[in-house]
Amino acid sequence: MTSLAPLPAISDIRLLSGDVTNAYGNIEFIGGREEYTSKYIRIGSQTDPEHVIRFMRDVWKLKIPNLIISVTGGAANFNMKSNLTKTFRKSLIKAAESTGSWIVSGGTHSGVMLHVGKAVKEYAHVTESQQVVALGVATWGVIHNREQLLNESRQSISQNALYQLEKPAAGLTTLDKNHSHFILVDDGSEKSFGKEIEFRARLEAHIAQQTSINGVRVLNVCLIVQGGPNSLKTAYSALKEDIPVVVVGGSGGWASILSTVYHKSHTDITEVLIHDLLEEQGILPRHPIVIRPQDLSYWTNMTRECVLMKRKITIFETDATDDSVRDLDVAILQSILTNNSNTDMAEEQLKLCLAWNRSDIARDYIFNDESCFSEHVLKTFFIEAFVQNRHEFVGLFLEFGVSRALNYDEILDIYRQILDDESGGNLLRKMTSQHTTFDYVHVSRLARRLLGPSFISCYPLPSARSRSYQMSGVNENNSNKSPRPQQRQFGWNLQQNSSVRGRVGGADEADGMKELFFICLLLNWNDMSLILWRILSDPLSASIAAFRVLKSISKSSPVKEEEEALQLHLEEYRRLTIGLLDECYGNDKHKTCKLLTRCLPRWGELTCLRMMVDAHDMDLVAHPAVQYLLNDIWMGGMDKDTGMWTVVAACVFPALVPCMIQFDPIMRKSEDGEEVAGERGFFDKIFNFYNSPVVGFGLNTISYLLFLLLFAIVLLFNLPTTTPTSGTSLSAAEISLVIWISILLADEINEIAKKKRNKEILKRLRLWINNNWNKLDLIGMTLYIAGFVLRFYSIESSRILLCLAFIAYSIRLLHIFAIHRTLGPKVIMVGKMIRDLVFFMFILLVFLVAYGVVRQSLLYPDEKRIGHAIIGVLNKPYWNIYGELFLEEINYNPTEDEFTCSNDEGEISAGYQPCPQQQAAVPVLSALYLLFANVLLLNLLIAMFTYSFDNLIENSDKIWKLQLYELIEEYYYKPPLFTPLSIFSHIYTLATYMTSLCSKTSNTTTTSDNQVAGSVKDDDFKRSSGNAERLRLNVWLRWCVDAYLLTSHDRDDVETNVSKINDRIDAVMLSLEGVARHLSSQKKMKRRVKSLEKKLVNSAEALDWIMSALKDNSTFPKTSNKPVHIKARSSPYPHSSTNRFDVPQHLVSWTVPWPDYSPPHHTDRIVLNQPPWADVEVSNQLQATQINISYNSFDNKNLIDRTSHMGKYDIVDGFPRNPCGRTGLSGRGLLGRYGPNHAADPIVTRFERDENNQIVVVDDKAVLQFVAVCRHDTGDWAIPGGMVDPGESVSKTLKREFVEEVEISRSASSEDSNEQILGRVEELLKFGGVEIFRGYCDDFRNTDQAWIETIVMNFHDNDGSIFKHVRLKPGDEASGVKWQKVDRNLQLFASHSKYLKMVAERHNAYF
Repeated sequence: MTSLAPLPAISDIRLLSGDVTNAYGNIEFIGGREEYTSKYIRIGSQTDPEHVIRFMRDVWKLKIPNLIISVTGGAANFNMKSNLTKTFRKSLIKAAESTGSWIVSGGTHSGVMLHVGKAVKEYAHVTESQQVVALGVATWGVIHNREQLLNESRQSISQNALYQLEKPAAGLTTLDKNHSHFILVDDGSEKSFGKEIEFRARLEAHIAQQTSINGVRVLNVCLIVQGGPNSLKTAYSALKEDIPVVVVGGSGGWASILSTVYHKSHTDITEVLIHDLLEEQGILPRHPIVIRPQDLSYWTNMTRECVLMKRKITIFETDATDDSVRDLDVAILQSILTNNSNTDMAEEQLKLCLAWNRSDIARDYIFNDESCFSEHVLKTFFIEAFVQNRHEFVGLFLEFGVSRALNYDEILDIYRQILDDESGGNLLRKMTSQHTTFDYVHVSRLARRLLGPSFISCYPLPSARSRSYQMSGVNENNSNKSPRPQQRQFGWNLQQNSSVRGRVGGADEADGMKELFFICLLLNWNDMSLILWRILSDPLSASIAAFRVLKSISKSSPVKEEEEALQLHLEEYRRLTIGLLDECYGNDKHKTCKLLTRCLPRWGELTCLRMMVDAHDMDLVAHPAVQYLLNDIWMGGMDKDTGMWTVVAACVFPALVPCMIQFDPIMRKSEDGEEVAGERGFFDKIFNFYNSPVVGFGLNTISYLLFLLLFAIVLLFNLPTTTPTSGTSLSAAEISLVIWISILLADEINEIAKKKRNKEILKRLRLWINNNWNKLDLIGMTLYIAGFVLRFYSIESSRILLCLAFIAYSIRLLHIFAIHRTLGPKVIMVGKMIRDLVFFMFILLVFLVAYGVVRQSLLYPDEKRIGHAIIGVLNKPYWNIYGELFLEEINYNPTEDEFTCSNDEGEISAGYQPCPQQQAAVPVLSALYLLFANVLLLNLLIAMFTYSFDNLIENSDKIWKLQLYELIEEYYYKPPLFTPLSIFSHIYTLATYMTSLCSKTSNTTTTSDNQVAGSVKDDDFKRSSGNAERLRLNVWLRWCVDAYLLTSHDRDDVETNVSKINDRIDAVMLSLEGVARHLSSQKKMKRRVKSLEKKLVNSAEALDWIMSALKDNSTFPKTSNKPVHIKARSSPYPHSSTNRFDVPQHLVSWTVPWPDYSPPHHTDRIVLNQPPWADVEVSNQLQATQINISYNSFDNKNLIDRTSHMGKYDIVDGFPRNPCGRTGLSGRGLLGRYGPNHAADPIVTRFERDENNQIVVVDDKAVLQFVAVCRHDTGDWAIPGGMVDPGESVSKTLKREFVEEVEISRSASSEDSNEQILGRVEELLKFGGVEIFRGYCDDFRNTDQAWIETIVMNFHDNDGSIFKHVRLKPGDEASGVKWQKVDRNLQLFASHSKYLKMVAERHNAYF
């Protein structure tokens, strides 16, 4: 194999022989479940650490860390407690990821290195930009299969070295596959561990002398886990070098010993204590003769020295005490902050925490009651945290009172820092040009592109002395122009708008938090922006502006990952905006409208309403607050309940306006600045009426219909049939039409002039043409003007153009449907389907041209006329789609005369149709074409229309509200007079404008601020507000914001709460694991105890029988005094003539021998018919074995619970035995199941009340009433209840039986419906039950092999409200029902009296 040339970057890495290392590259671990790849290099033990660091930086592309976590401990495998293991691994990775640290260990697959590797595997978050660096420094000579790592073992350096994972040979070990990097130290030895320790110490010390990318010195911390005497020596050496040590208590070995002696005085540490602790940890044998006295003395002295330096030691324990820490990452960082010699000052400590991005550490250990930072220092850290996107630190600084005042120079410096940082500001860099200097000219242009053309810059322009403006490539005198550098753009050209207005000046006081908020939006810093949003003076406008900015950016984002992040950010501010509008609108509609229309100086004199509309978001525009405002503007001050016919009547008779139309009070400002309501005057009402958009819309609609009527008359009756001569004059109708269209043109010019969002005429035109209806106006006017001019030259061409103009104007009439909630969205649907049709035509054109060319070529190969050929290619295939197949042409037969054509060249030249060729392929191709065109493509078009319709119909109401805004805005700014009378308004406007130009004087030197303020003209869409009013609105808005955030706090913190719950669940699971282990070790003991208890019970019963026999001198003694069933031994058996075998009470127990016991067998005929609720009849033991009923368990096959509430019952000869003794009858009787037959009995009770609604009391106890039913079968009064059906829960049985036996309805005095009453009763039966009894039921139907067991639940109506107005009727399974007083003398069915006694005792009631 050829030798490989070493890379130039590793020429300094040499072995002991002096040769360049021959083992480096990527190592691929094979042989495990998953394949892992790491980087490695073999070095000599005397290699300069500087060369290794340069190699890691240049070849491995590792950045210098902020912190080195040096993990040392036991090299042999050891076990830690499960909760400690999980906490250790999770916290170690958290410390590494949050601080940008390297974890340095031995790198082998054993001991503490194994735990480090598993921590990386289980908890590290690996991304393209971030990976936990787990650096393993191991001895080359102890690595198993190390020959596989040599370069000679592979063909190229780029090829991975395949490392086989397998059990190592004696004296060797394997590398841990979860480490990311390996440095293998070769000192020439083999099978000798620990040879890397010296180089590892030198390497860590050398790295600690570097400076990290965050500008702080690299710090070192030593982490001790388990370990032997070498770990003690390592800890001591670290403490001597002023390196903090973190000891993981409870991990075993010397780590546990150090955590124990940490709490002692150094004088209390003796050799005896150390010896006992060593034995306790299992480090030494229990025979002291094997311990060398000098070693024990050495370890004791070293331990004393460590305790003397305990200030540098931090103990981490899961079972934390006052002096220990629960989280390992906190312990590591706390040890550095409190022990490092360079962190004595609070500023240095804060700098470290900022570099680590650990605001929790800063909050707990720096920002305490004793911390004191100057305003300048805190502000500097605040800006640094912002630039680094440390949102938690920004929130911390704001919480502790950092100054929120930033001037424009400071804000500009923040922009430049972000742009200079290669790791951040990518999105901002893409949206800005590459200039030598970034200035507010770019900020203004960027804000204008994002917030819309209505934005008026509030940023300072460069002063006359500032040269920063030269970055735009133009000096102040507009001379010496230099070519601008090539721009890298992101959707917009920021240089195209040279007219950016703004303040001229330098470092004025700016709204610093708002500017930082705007930067967060540009960079898509979601968390940071939300923190700043909360402290802004106007959060509503900020959330709307954020939504507008993010939506503008998202439309031009070329990267999918950026687009997804932007969408999440976007949705967050949509949610905030809607939530705030809901809160504000619910509190005060009038103030909410003011918030939507007030000018926002900090946001370029925009309004919230303007930004929402520019964002074209249907959810925001469709909000009730916006619609309330638009409705108010639409009605023009009229009462919103004014009927349409009232408005029509007032339009016809203006004098009726003050009488018929109700107007809202007009708000005027008083002398003290407060708004007061005032009445409108007579002429004010008339003016406001005709100036309202709703009236203007109606009048303009009528005017437009008259215009179309006039146009139609001209087309139908007034146009000449021939081209007129020069002397021919125009008709009166034509002259009227010309004048009318001229006035319409003036209307459009006036609309363009009123586009005040931009001063440039071209951009005003662009805004105007963006409206589709204006495009139709332009098309109609252009066609009409062209047609009118052609009228004097070619009347036919003129007529065609004028007809097309009429079509355009007629389609323009659809605009009036926008006012209708149903028709408005349909117009949008038509437009969307037209766009779909355009795209569809491109697809259809492919098939049409393909077939048309082939058809024309086959049928007319001799056609030389290009025009006729093109018509043949496009015309006939197009009409084929609509059913015109031209069969006589494609199936041409010269013998027939159906198709007129000629083959004569002269006739063809004269216009005759040439005869087609006879081609059999043409009909086949025609059929295929029609198959694709008519079947496939037309159905595709229908599917496209259906999809568009379905998408639009879901949001039809929101679409209508969005287009309604455009309609209201259009007619709000239209002249009060409708066309053609609007010409007078235009003349008045022009005269006013000319007058204002003439009245201007030369003394116009005002500041830019005054110009901006004066440019804002108040109307219903945009209102300026004074400082006092702005302050009042902001205070009210802040109150609404706080209320909204308070109510949504739980929703906002869902993820945090879930994370906390998960942590708690993890802790509980760890505790349960310990409990489970403890319980599993006691299973055998429990089984033995249970068996012993059973034997003791049998022995006790036998002894009772012996004692009774001796006492009575009889062989038939009484067994015990425990209660036995009585009703289950009564005869005859219900519904039969069968008498039971007489069983005396002292012979009921099965433990009493009774050889003569021979009960009759009885199973009722109903049961023998095998209904669904009965088992198959079993006649003998053999059959019982064959059927194999699952006694004492749940019968999954039949969904029957065959367990007993009494415990496990005996099975004798294949049949179950009644646990309460003999009944004198075998078989099943009336019961369906062998063994227990489960029932459920609901006892519904209330207190008896007198006419004054007071509880009746007897013997100082309340009297209870219960719902009693009369049974159909026996006529006894009883508790409602019945058997549990297969697969049915007890709770369902309780509810079902009560509803079946008791019918509930409302009484005559009740105001509630039957559904409400039944709902309350069902809720009581579902949630209000208390278990009274669970066990054997003494019932007449019980036998030796079948018996009833029941669960009795009490449902108590404590205040009597549930059944107060309820009338009880017997249900299908009862003959009577009533409220029965609970009394001891009641004769009830089965054991029901006993259950009532239990209920009375529970409620302390009379019985």
